[in-house]
Amino acid sequence: MNNVVRILTMVLFIVFLVGCADKGVDDEAALEGLLEDEAPSNNNDENDLNNTFNSSQNESEQKKPSSTSNKKETETRKKFPAGFNFEVIGGGKSYEAGFITSCVDDGKRCNAEIKDHDKLLERFVKGDDSKPVPRLKVRTGDYITFQTSARAGSGDLLPMPDQIELIQIDREEKDIKTELDVPRFEASEEKGRYNYVVRVRWNLENVFKGEALYAFSVLVTE
Repeated sequence: MNNVVRILTMVLFIVFLVGCADKGVDDEAALEGLLEDEAPSNNNDENDLNNTFNSSQNESEQKKPSSTSNKKETETRKKFPAGFNFEVIGGGKSYEAGFITSCVDDGKRCNAEIKDHDKLLERFVKGDDSKPVPRLKVRTGDYITFQTSARAGSGDLLPMPDQIELIQIDREEKDIKTELDVPRFEASEEKGRYNYVVRVRWNLENVFKGEALYAFSVLVTE
């Protein structure tokens, strides 16, 4: 009887060990399956993260302002610049030339003209408090030079004009016109007073296109 009990006990123990072994195998297989399920999930998360980053980068590049579209285009002036001065230099001194008139190209070339010759001559003799005509004193052979400037704090500066025409004013309206290749001319070799108008023209796209007239007189001495 005792032997039977002992044998039954051993059989039960063996069955128990076999069951535990099978359970261990099942648990190990389940663990491997779990790991396999989690691996693709990690790859998907990484791909999603990369896609999100690339999408944000593309949106950022699309929203980035274009330097070309934001570049402000410069337009040609529609009016003669306020505060601009045309200066005449002679005898070691600089003077603001007397402004007469100006015009701006509007689809076609404009022409600044002397409208009243007699009134202009009057300005040379009597002067004009609002628009004085400077009187230079030079010697024969001296050079009279032109330059541009702007009124301090409020003036707009233009570059030197593209064309300069010197007009010697005559009382009988027999004016003498001379095109200058450089912004200067030589004083007369004969002593006396000479009245001049200078016509200046700009042909600068996106800057200014137009003309202006300025007056000055020159006293030539020995």
